[in-house]
Amino acid sequence: MEILTYILQGILVIMFLFAGFGKVTGINMHVEAFNHLGLPQWFRVVTGIVELAGAARIHPVNRIGGPVKILQQRSAA
Repeated sequence: MEILTYILQGILVIMFLFAGFGKVTGINMHVEAFNHLGLPQWFRVVTGIVELAGAARIHPVNRIGGPVKILQQRSAA
């Protein structure tokens, strides 16, 4: 079950990275969406930075001790 958790976290990190980079770099889709919603473009950049920070925070490598311990326990058994 823990391996599934790490896989889902990895997928979530990838989604946050793509969305964050898209907003920070100003991909046309995000620029148009923020214009359509009437939001300023600086808010798009801030939102992208927050998404990138969130991706860095939930990345499974930040907690690599868990998967390594699981693999060590399984190989020892």
